[in-house]
Amino acid sequence: MSSVPQMDDGAFGSFGARLRATRLSIALPVEEIADQCHVNRVTWYEWEKGKTPRDMNALLPFAQRAKVPLAWLEFGKGPKPEHVTAEAPALRRGRKPGQKSKPRASVADTELRAAFDDAVRRLDELEQLVAQLGLEVARSKLRKS
Repeated sequence: MSSVPQMDDGAFGSFGARLRATRLSIALPVEEIADQCHVNRVTWYEWEKGKTPRDMNALLPFAQRAKVPLAWLEFGKGPKPEHVTAEAPALRRGRKPGQKSKPRASVADTELRAAFDDAVRRLDELEQLVAQLGLEVARSKLRKS
């Protein structure tokens, strides 16, 4: 009898669930693996939602990197790789597990930042105008004397 656990139909009953759990278990961002498999992110996400690739060989680089049998990814046949778990950490936008996310700016914060940047730009323009005006006043005084 094998020490490797068999497929858990509940957690890994679909191709998409196996694909996602495997990717998350090795902490791999979608962008990276999609590029390695020569597909775009949208295609990869469709696969994780359950759409089957036209050519399963496109998943070969992923299966090799994740050290899982392609047959297990495709059909769920055979033993489930031990390192693939249903509790795999979430991986968002290239973050590694345990890495804290940056707080997202609200719309009001973004608008406030844009207004601040605009005010700084205008202040710079005013300073340049004042400097030019001061230079012209100084030239005018020199001409009069």
